[in-house]
Amino acid sequence: MTVSPFVTTGQEAGLSDRQYIRRLRELLDDIPKPADEQGSGLGNSIRYNVQTSPINDDDYLSVEVDGVNLQIIEVPTPTNGEVFVDFDTGRMIFGTPPAAEDNNILVLKNTARWRDSTLKEALMDGVRNMYPKMGKIATDESLSIAVLQWDYPLPSIFNDANLRITGVGIREIPASSNYFRPLSGWEQIGNTTLRVPPSQGFAPGATIQLTYEAPYGSLSEVEQKAQMLPIWYAAGMLLGFKDAKRQRVDTNNVTAEANANPPGSQQNSGAFFIRQFYTTLSQLARVRKSPTPQTDYDR
Repeated sequence: MTVSPFVTTGQEAGLSDRQYIRRLRELLDDIPKPADEQGSGLGNSIRYNVQTSPINDDDYLSVEVDGVNLQIIEVPTPTNGEVFVDFDTGRMIFGTPPAAEDNNILVLKNTARWRDSTLKEALMDGVRNMYPKMGKIATDESLSIAVLQWDYPLPSIFNDANLRITGVGIREIPASSNYFRPLSGWEQIGNTTLRVPPSQGFAPGATIQLTYEAPYGSLSEVEQKAQMLPIWYAAGMLLGFKDAKRQRVDTNNVTAEANANPPGSQQNSGAFFIRQFYTTLSQLARVRKSPTPQTDYDR
């Protein structure tokens, strides 16, 4: 019987990152717009500026020179076959100067107010802020009973102070004919050690199972009933901070689309989404399970 050392329970079938980003864009009315361009190389310059920016860092983006697709990097030190792209300004730096030919540079791109990576980070901030009211329940089975050992080093994942052990179980060997039974008398010492005073009552090699609560590790782990929470949080933070920045630098009439709103309107919308996030989070919050009570007789 093969035992997986780390198992999450029932939270792996959620929406993908791409689906979350699409839903957030629909809420923000920020659908990427095609802005493909074709230009000519100079033969003696590795620099090139596109006409429309910012550039969205989505899967659609590609840069070709003489029909050859270049690898896009995010550091301004490209080599042969690479191109650096500044997504905000639209500047590109090639590893090799494109030849002086007409229309030999082809840039397939979309423009958007917020890049995919910006939306992804805002969504993950929402996921992190859901804990401890909502999170995943997981198990770890990487520890085994050893001879004359009462203190066991916790796996490195427990270095996160947000993780909380809610139960400990033990499975005697052979694993094929035994199952995990609840174990009392255990104690967590900081983020590094699990103390198991009754450990020597079990055979060496018996498996210790840790059940714990933790923040969701990805967007796909968020369960169906809570999938709007990261979207509301991300929308609230993006609208609020973007509008606050705009009000500081722009006191005149603003341009079209989202920026045409009067100063303060985006911030009000952002506050609405944040309230929606915390209200719904409180309604969906789980009743947290307490560790098994310990008495002096258990120690």
